[in-house]
Amino acid sequence: MPAGRILVVDDEMNVRRVVADMLRLAGYEVTEADSGEEALAAAQTTPPDLLLSDLRLQGIQGFELLQALRESRPGLRAIAMTGFADETCRRAALDAGYHHVICKPFSIRDLMAAVDRLFPGRPSG
Repeated sequence: MPAGRILVVDDEMNVRRVVADMLRLAGYEVTEADSGEEALAAAQTTPPDLLLSDLRLQGIQGFELLQALRESRPGLRAIAMTGFADETCRRAALDAGYHHVICKPFSIRDLMAAVDRLFPGRPSG
């Protein structure tokens, strides 16, 4: 049984795939999307327990994506991934409801630690 369902949204294919592969190896069920629009469609089919999203996307931005997903999943947990994590951007993400902000480039160890904190009681992989 999967540890949780995670929706990974990033328009950088290499980042998205590496993150998704590492999460799958850790036992999570992962859905990938390269845009906010694709993420919204994917969430209709497979509702996520966690959104792991870049903040700057083509079309629907990360902030808007989180707000739209929370309309049907108010308790949705979320982690922002961004290459623009100055203090203003970081504060805006946290104020918008993201639980953590991870700055690109990030280590897989830091990413997995942030994800695992949002799934309490899950055995660490």
